[in-house]
Amino acid sequence: MKDKLIGISIVEDNPKMRELLTRLVTITPTLKYVSEYTCAEDALVGLPKDLPDMVIMDIDFNTTMTGVECMFRLKVKHPEMNFLMFTIFEESEKLFDALKYGADGYIVKGGNITKVVDAIHEIHDGGAPMSQGIAKKVLESFSVIHRNKEVLASLTPRQIEILELLTTGKQYKEIATELNPPISTNGLRVQISRIYKKLQVNNRTEAINLYLGR
Repeated sequence: MKDKLIGISIVEDNPKMRELLTRLVTITPTLKYVSEYTCAEDALVGLPKDLPDMVIMDIDFNTTMTGVECMFRLKVKHPEMNFLMFTIFEESEKLFDALKYGADGYIVKGGNITKVVDAIHEIHDGGAPMSQGIAKKVLESFSVIHRNKEVLASLTPRQIEILELLTTGKQYKEIATELNPPISTNGLRVQISRIYKKLQVNNRTEAINLYLGR
């Protein structure tokens, strides 16, 4: 047993499954329950404050944001946070996207629930629980991911903040006033132009797709 307990947060919209995962975490001596969320939107706000070692993240929710998008946004700012994706379909494109853009492994729903603990320990010890087929597919996409991470790393914290606000669909005037500290709309346009240049994109849609890993 490791001296330091592994802090776990759970993001799952099914009440019974969430309760089962919570119980599993609380009774496992090597794990520590940190928090739980029912949707990706709430998790995006709460997890940066909770700072768990690992997140068990459902892939699909009955809301606008998917678990994949939530995971990717959090990984950009908190690369040290590990994510174990919780999925129904092992070979789905959403699962592949999650692994491609930073998830550390996955576990399939409907199997032996105790395997979740094994997967957590495997990730914590430096492994990546996934099938050979999907692992090969992920490896083949590494060159694209490496480029995207390098490009995003070139942005300043202020530019990352602006880019994240761009994903909300808000108008420039709203974004300019929400920034801390606020700036003028013209100042925002200058910053956005610099962001586009760094990302080598031509418009808002292309910038958002690169940021969200689409």
